[in-house]
Amino acid sequence: MATWPENGDKNWNTKMKANIDVGHDAGGTHKKSQMLIDMEWSPTSYTGGENSTLPNGLIIKVGTSDSIAGAANATITFGSAFSDATYKVTLGKNSAISTNSFGCSTGNKAAGSFKIYNNGGTTSTFDWIAIGH
Repeated sequence: MATWPENGDKNWNTKMKANIDVGHDAGGTHKKSQMLIDMEWSPTSYTGGENSTLPNGLIIKVGTSDSIAGAANATITFGSAFSDATYKVTLGKNSAISTNSFGCSTGNKAAGSFKIYNNGGTTSTFDWIAIGH
C-alpha cells in the first residue's frame, strides 16, 4: 500500500488523498473513509522545471520571464512544444508596488512559444502558466 509523502518529500505531488463520505450513523454523524490513491506522472518531483504532464495527457508549463521593458514584448520559448497552439496562458506581473498600474497580455502563440506584451510603463518580469496538450 502506498504511503502519504511527508512534508518536504520530493514525491509530494505524485500522491492524492481523497475523503469519501459513505453515509451517516444513527445519530446523524458523518462516517468517512479515507483512501490514498497512487497516481504517478512526469515529473515525479518538482525541481523548478517548466513542464508537467498528467496521466490524461494534460500538460502544464510554468515559468518567469526575463525583465521586459515598459511598452515592449518578449518571446517565451518552451523547452518542449505543445502539440499545437490551442493551449491557454495566464500571467501576472511581479511587483512589490501594489499601486503600480500595469497592463499585460499574450499573443503570437505557436506550439513552441508565445509573446508577453508589457503594456505598462515600468520594466517588469512576469510569472506565467500555460495549459494544453
